[in-house]
Amino acid sequence: MLTYKAPLRDIKFLINDVFDYQTHYKSLDNGENADPETVDMILQGMADFAENVIAPLYQSGGEEGCHFEDGVVTTPKGFKEAYDQFVEGGWQGISYPEEFGGMNLPTSINLIKSEMIGTANWSWSMYPGLSTGCINTLLQYGTDEQKALYLPKLVEGSCRYHVSD
Repeated sequence: MLTYKAPLRDIKFLINDVFDYQTHYKSLDNGENADPETVDMILQGMADFAENVIAPLYQSGGEEGCHFEDGVVTTPKGFKEAYDQFVEGGWQGISYPEEFGGMNLPTSINLIKSEMIGTANWSWSMYPGLSTGCINTLLQYGTDEQKALYLPKLVEGSCRYHVSD
C-alpha cells in the first residue's frame, strides 16, 4: 500500500525561516487572521487529512475509477465520504472572502493545502479543484448577482452537481 507523509517540517522551514510569512502577511489586507497558531493548526489539520483520509484512497480510486450509468455518476468507494469530511472541515474556503463563507486567509495557505491534497491523491484533488476554478472565475468576472447566488455554496464546498433528465 502506498503511503503519503506531508512534508510539514520542510513547509514550516520555508514559510518561517526562508519566506518569513508573518512579516509578509502583515502587509496583506487578508493577512491579519494568519497568526502563527492559526497557520499551524491549518497545516497540521490538512496534513492529517491528506495522510489519513485522501492518500489511502489513491490506489483503490485508480483501480475503481468513476462510472456513468443511467444518468448517475458513481465515484470510487470512500471518495464521497472524504469529500464530506473536506466540507465539514471548511477546507474549501481557506482563502476566499468571509462575505461568501470563507476564512479570508492569504492564498499561499490555500496553495499549501492544494499541494498536500494533490500529492496525496491527484485524482481526488480534482473534486474540490474544479470548484476552485469556478470560484476564481466568478470572483474575477461574475456579476454581484452571480456571486451572491453561487459563491456561498461553492466556497462552503456543498455545491453538488447532478445530472437531470
